[in-house]
Amino acid sequence: MKKLVFIFAVLLLGGFISIHAQSSGKKSKKLSSAEKDTLIKANVLFDDGNYLSSLPIYKRPYENHPEGLPEGLFLQYRIGVCCLYKTDENARALEYLTAVAEKNKKVADVQFYLGRAYMLNYKFDEAIEKFTETLKQKNISHDKKTEAEQYILNCN
Repeated sequence: MKKLVFIFAVLLLGGFISIHAQSSGKKSKKLSSAEKDTLIKANVLFDDGNYLSSLPIYKRPYENHPEGLPEGLFLQYRIGVCCLYKTDENARALEYLTAVAEKNKKVADVQFYLGRAYMLNYKFDEAIEKFTETLKQKNISHDKKTEAEQYILNCN
């Protein structure tokens, strides 16, 4: 009987070790098909203005692939914008959007959203600077232009 319990314990322990080894292995630098599907859902939510609903969906693949993804800059941008709409994440929005702007200043509306992040973090001089940069852009939408002008007034 003791021998049977010992064998069962060894098999059980071996199973746990095998499962742990598989789960702690290297993570891929590519999104799985399930992650791609959830990102499509997040994009729909984001495009509809449901930033708070899309935030955890964007965070999941970004945090699951700490070594980086080809989609990393896109995810940082989207997470940063979503964080602007969650009051306890405004500081994180500034981190994400600053990282995006440092890597590629030509990302659409990044200066505008960076201005909002500075404004929400009470860094009004930096916010005015980013909104002014936004107003100098040629491809700015009428709505973003109007908002940027209003935000400059709010920061003064």
